[in-house]
Amino acid sequence: ASEAAANVQARTDSLTGLSNRSAALEHLAKLSVQARLDSTLSAIVFLDLDGFKSINDTQGHGEGDLILGKIGARLKEACPDHLVARIGGDEFIVLIDRVEGQDEATELARYLLDIVSAPCAGTTGQMFTISASAGVALVDGHNDPLDSIAQADSAVYHAKERGRGRVEVYDARLARDIEERADMALTMRQGITGNQFSLRLQPIIDIATKEPVGAEALLRWNRPGIGEVGPNDFIPIAERTGVILDLDAWVLEQSVGILREWQQHPLTTGLRMAVNISGRNIVDGSLSPLLARLCERAEVDPSLIDLEITETHLVADVARASSVVDDLRRQGIKVAIDDFGTGYSSMSYLHQLTVDTLKIDQVFINGICDSDLDRTIVELLLRLGDSLGLKVVAEGVDSEDKLIELARMGCPMAQGFYIARPMSIADATVWLRQQVTLASLL
Repeated sequence: ASEAAANVQARTDSLTGLSNRSAALEHLAKLSVQARLDSTLSAIVFLDLDGFKSINDTQGHGEGDLILGKIGARLKEACPDHLVARIGGDEFIVLIDRVEGQDEATELARYLLDIVSAPCAGTTGQMFTISASAGVALVDGHNDPLDSIAQADSAVYHAKERGRGRVEVYDARLARDIEERADMALTMRQGITGNQFSLRLQPIIDIATKEPVGAEALLRWNRPGIGEVGPNDFIPIAERTGVILDLDAWVLEQSVGILREWQQHPLTTGLRMAVNISGRNIVDGSLSPLLARLCERAEVDPSLIDLEITETHLVADVARASSVVDDLRRQGIKVAIDDFGTGYSSMSYLHQLTVDTLKIDQVFINGICDSDLDRTIVELLLRLGDSLGLKVVAEGVDSEDKLIELARMGCPMAQGFYIARPMSIADATVWLRQQVTLASLL
């Protein structure tokens, strides 16, 4: 009896009482054999809760565990004839014994998403509404069970990329997409080790004095056989495949090296470096110790670094982002919200995150000379920055008229093609020294 009990325990998730990963794999192996023998189809529905980590971060793990248990019970009740398993922190799978095809499996997955997203009461009666994303993989008996789960996992990842609460099915199109991404990721990793990446620097100036305050580091890829590739063509894939962590680390190392050189010349000492950081890096947890190591090794003052976080990256996990931002600022590193005003809920971020700088997106700067609405928005953002004690930088300033209008409004800093286009490190360093000299003569 004790052996039987131990066997059950080994196949059960202790938190939810559902089957665990090993039990799911065992059952999936049986379904796979049956599907092959009978020429039928089974299906895996992989469910991944959206943004669940923020509940653990803000409410505590006890509350999170309670909600996971309730969601597991709902799924089991909804699928009494199918195996339901918890296979990760906030990941569940349902193994459907037999389906007619893709449409039936997709319909069932949508039904399960509705089950999950019904409001759920916490310990104090507070109601939580949690959405999930679903990935579906059909099982015909010709795949290893681990491969089948990996296919469903890929489909749910694709669903999350396209927005929360969606269902995606693993099919030939998705398989091609995944293969192309894997190839691109390998090519990018080879590019990092093969010195194919470089930085361009775009100067940032004090509008009133015309004196440079620093520059923004912009990543470029000199891809063999293609030429220079801009970030819009490779950063999204780098983020989806995890290569972005290596790219960000490379950019930070190069940027700290440039600051070290600048500190050793009287005309560039004190100039700042702005570096864009992926949302993946914010939640990864390695950013703060990496920067501490780089700055210590290069003997660079961390307060000369402005880390720019794109506003739309913050929506996924604001609680985690807030913790990381606080860690960075304790080191002296400054934090900027990039493309401010274009994201989901700009003002709520200022309430939850302690930042130093707002960068006004060029979509608003573009119209300041001929659109009353854009001019009003920029004036409001400038007033907001001023009242909160934040620095403000206008992005995308591409004409003299816009720079004059920004000066009239009292905007402190700007960057854009009218001021200076992105340049090589050597050219930017020369430009910055010349402009510092000129500003001192005015």
